[in-house]
Amino acid sequence: SFICPEGEELKRRNFNKKRQQFEYMASMKTCGKCHLLDQCTRSKTGRSLKR
Repeated sequence: SFICPEGEELKRRNFNKKRQQFEYMASMKTCGKCHLLDQCTRSKTGRSLKR
């Protein structure tokens, strides 16, 4: 897992076989109340990252 700038865990959600990538996401329940949201992501559904 990964940790966002506010210290919340981004959990592994999906795997893209074609690109050989995992997607890690934080929930909007967590991100929606974060004061760093606009600095962290432009997504309306919370932060995600692919590795």
